[in-house]
Amino acid sequence: MAVIDGLTALVSANARPIVQTSFRSFPPAYPLLHINAYSNALAKAVRPEDVDPVLQVTLPDEPTACCHLQHRSLTFLCPISGYRECCVLTAVLYDELTFPARHPS
Repeated sequence: MAVIDGLTALVSANARPIVQTSFRSFPPAYPLLHINAYSNALAKAVRPEDVDPVLQVTLPDEPTACCHLQHRSLTFLCPISGYRECCVLTAVLYDELTFPARHPS
């Protein structure tokens, strides 16, 4: 299974980041590029549901994508780099957010 580069939580109403994990292997602007890609796609969409769940993010040195998922009043962004399976990552995130009882603490 692939590993995500980090995780950013945004307030869905205004797409402002409220918390994120560490992106140690990446420059400080890396999560901001993905937040901007999501915000731009959201601004172009008629409805938030119309935004593609996997967005390509253009960086000069390697391919990246931004998987996102809305849950209640938050939107979670999962930037991924290189050639990884976006659908698997999105499915795992959806499962964790939607069915927490499946995964006892």
